[in-house]
Amino acid sequence: MSFNLFLISEFWHLDHCNSFMLASCRMECHERLKIVAQEGDIDMFYNLLAEDPYLLDHKDTTSFIHTPLHIAASHGKILFAMEMIILKPSYARKLNHHGLSPMHLAVLNRQTDMVREFLHYESDLVRVRGREGKTPLHFLAEKGHDHVHHQEKLCLLTEFLSACSLCIQDVTNRSETALHIAVKNQNFDAFDCLLQGLRRSFDNNDIRNVIELKDGEGNNVLHIATATNQYQVVKLLLKSKIIDVNAKNSKGLTALDISDPHNREVREFLLHGGALNAKSLPQVLKDDGDNLRSNISFKENVIIFVRRFKNNTSSNLSLILLAAILIAPAAVSPLGGVWQDNKKPLKYFVYHMANIITHYLMVLFICLLLPCLNMNSSFY
Repeated sequence: MSFNLFLISEFWHLDHCNSFMLASCRMECHERLKIVAQEGDIDMFYNLLAEDPYLLDHKDTTSFIHTPLHIAASHGKILFAMEMIILKPSYARKLNHHGLSPMHLAVLNRQTDMVREFLHYESDLVRVRGREGKTPLHFLAEKGHDHVHHQEKLCLLTEFLSACSLCIQDVTNRSETALHIAVKNQNFDAFDCLLQGLRRSFDNNDIRNVIELKDGEGNNVLHIATATNQYQVVKLLLKSKIIDVNAKNSKGLTALDISDPHNREVREFLLHGGALNAKSLPQVLKDDGDNLRSNISFKENVIIFVRRFKNNTSSNLSLILLAAILIAPAAVSPLGGVWQDNKKPLKYFVYHMANIITHYLMVLFICLLLPCLNMNSSFY
């Protein structure tokens, strides 16, 4: 009995050691994979894959993990990155533990050529939402740390909008578009670039819808530009005539209300564009909800009745029978009836007029039913 227990403990110990050695080996492979990805060594990568065929599977099944593609994108190793995408296409959209995709990291690390390769591979990668709901476009709308970086971002902005114009409609968790972020970062060049991209890709109604979007604090880009005294943005918006200068924010204030009284440039642009205070705007007496709750008129009741009747009519036969029933009294009784000596003139006149009105009402009713009859008729 004791000998059996000894054997069991030895087997358990050997199995435990084997598992530990296997885990250590895999950990070592993963560490080596990081170095290989940083250096972009494709040959060494396949050597590692030969040692552990499941090397990439663990990272593929984990929701948030720093993959070799993230590492390659951060270091600008284009060939290695493309090799990863071919083997594991899902890596291109996977977020790491910081909530960033490979495209996000390429943008943040100024790997412009890598960004273009991602864009060429799949243009929709610019719409991948990461941390705080931001897409790579949102990061580009922020101002560069230096002049060169700033110019790089402007070039990429143009390429992003050309490859995927819909990305400008994407919002963050704070309901911010790239336009909001550009204005909040006082990045006029980026804002101008985004506005030009909008004009190239959308009609005026769609442009207005994007520009007038309100962020999480209830402000559109005009409100933000006015509050921060960005006269260039205000001038550009009013010159384009595609934004409501008197739109109210969530506090019920217009751009003129929140403008700095001491900033003459901004206020002059606003006033020249027809800006008004919220108190000066026409007051709306009733909204759509009030109209829906108002009493329905007699005319509307008649129209509703006729429409419901048409919609509920199940067959052409029922229409024909109804028309026959309605028209029969008018056919049997001539218009106005027949004069009889024992009738009084006033009673006859009343009867005569009632008969005529009834007759024409029946004809009108039948005419209203004819369109429904024509649409559904299958008789020859």
